[in-house]
Amino acid sequence: MLIFDVNGIIAGIQTAVPKATWTPPPGPNVGHPLIDDGEFWTLTAYFIDPSRICNGRTSEDLRTEGTGTALYIQNGTDPLKSVIQILQDEKQLVPTTQWTKGHCFYTMGDHYWYNVRADMPCNQFFPSCLLYNKGQLNAFCWALNTQLTSPRYEHPTLSVLSQFIDPVPQCFATDPDYKALSTMHVYFSSEISDLC
Repeated sequence: MLIFDVNGIIAGIQTAVPKATWTPPPGPNVGHPLIDDGEFWTLTAYFIDPSRICNGRTSEDLRTEGTGTALYIQNGTDPLKSVIQILQDEKQLVPTTQWTKGHCFYTMGDHYWYNVRADMPCNQFFPSCLLYNKGQLNAFCWALNTQLTSPRYEHPTLSVLSQFIDPVPQCFATDPDYKALSTMHVYFSSEISDLC
């Protein structure tokens, strides 16, 4: 669902996943970035600094700034204190963060995954990825350990994961609790030539 500021101007996007469908149950990601919301795990991304939501932007701000000014992934229960601001420049991302480069997927961009390792348990898989095109952030994705039925989600099979994740966590093949990955990509442009 979309998030709007107090003036009705877009501020972010959120997804909610029924807890009962998440397999295996999340481990250390609970609360960071999976927020306990009753029967759901909720993930939130903001397109503006979350501190601006309650005061709101103006129509002029929207005209000059566009839909957003940056990408912030909520990483705790307090969106004013617990967000990861994503670096716009791919060259700055690599040496300073735990985001690791996967692969370029034609028409999507270069994928980056947070602290992904071959030997990691599936309940430590960070439920988001970043995509860069020509060195600049151009999209992000939700990558959820669940089989969602909405047509808005893709369901990459184990056989294609190596085309955009490197290394592919072995748990996707070996953990009996893992069932599926559901992904949704959110792009910041309408350009279809995301060739990395």
